[in-house]
Amino acid sequence: MQNCNNIEEVRTNINSIDEEIVKLITKRGHFVKQAAKFKKDTADVKAPKRVEEVISKVRDLAKTAGANEEVVENVYRTMIDSFINAEMNEFEHLKTKDEKFQWFYDSNKTNWDELSNLYKIAPLGDKKAEDLKVVFANSKYKCFVYDNEKLIGVGRSVADGYDVSYICDVAIHPDFQGLGLGKQIVNKLVEFSYNYNKIILFASMGKEPFYAKLGFDKMNTAMAIFKNRQRVLDMGLVSEFK
Repeated sequence: MQNCNNIEEVRTNINSIDEEIVKLITKRGHFVKQAAKFKKDTADVKAPKRVEEVISKVRDLAKTAGANEEVVENVYRTMIDSFINAEMNEFEHLKTKDEKFQWFYDSNKTNWDELSNLYKIAPLGDKKAEDLKVVFANSKYKCFVYDNEKLIGVGRSVADGYDVSYICDVAIHPDFQGLGLGKQIVNKLVEFSYNYNKIILFASMGKEPFYAKLGFDKMNTAMAIFKNRQRVLDMGLVSEFK
């Protein structure tokens, strides 16, 4: 292993390694895309058993190579999540070529300013483009719906892979509300979260009956800490515990 004499030399070597890693990720992605045509359903695309086989294999490889096993596992889990979303795109497009709207399950196509504006007009508040880029990058499942090149629907889920999936930020463009797109997005995120111990969401005021029809039950013991506590108190989303 090479010993470096300064930070610039360290960074030069890391940059060189990054170039090789990206080439290998590209090569891996080529085969992942091909895998979609051999899958039967979304559960087959997610293939949790196969994921754990890969993780076990790379941890063994890391141990043999003297690498940090936890770092290798975390990198692979993040990479696999991204590849699953990309494969889900390919799988869905293969089976829904003739649908009116186009669905995507990663953010490669996303214009973050356009997404920010969608939330503003939906209306779901002022969500800054730079913040949306971060939260969607850290969301395990995501749905983007387009009418040609126009973003008309969105939703995401923060999930840990097994126990809990939190569905949030579902929004539909005003010109396309009433077509059932919100229901379809929630159902797709629920489908992606199949077999989790619990799937959770915050319902907007008055929307509880809508989510009840999609299989959600009212929680009697949910508690929350909000950054702007007074705002949500004023909105009636939470109440003080007495």
